Amino acid sequence: MILKPEKLVFSLHDSKIFDINRRERDLEISLSSMVIFENGKTFAIDNPKIICHDLIDLEANMDYPVRILAFEKNPINLSLDEFKAYTFDIIEEAYGEGLIHFYGIGNICKAGKPSAFDMTIDIFYRGELEAIWDRKDQVEIKG
Repeated sequence: MILKPEKLVFSLHDSKIFDINRRERDLEISLSSMVIFENGKTFAIDNPKIICHDLIDLEANMDYPVRILAFEKNPINLSLDEFKAYTFDIIEEAYGEGLIHFYGIGNICKAGKPSAFDMTIDIFYRGELEAIWDRKDQVEIKG
């Protein structure tokens, strides 16, 4: 399903990001859940993936298509590979023209001790947002 952030047809609030993978010009985000508002109904979905199509061109924009910033003792820029050690709880989400901004809590286990830090994730893209899920993992929320 193609998502239209300007029409507020979905929410990732209170979801957990388990993984982010780059696939050439696309970015795949694995989540614990999401909510879709479709045809007057509300659906809760388990284990969806969000695909951000056509990430910005690094050379043309002199920028990163994905910025992950962890606020441990000092702010730390994380690469996608470094982020693989974390999970991320989405507290706030914002969508603009070609931009997704998440604010939340990054969770990591270091030396056997769990730690949690404020974290932001910004994704810059030019294409569409697509949600992919198994329809059997979709439950209608009534009331």
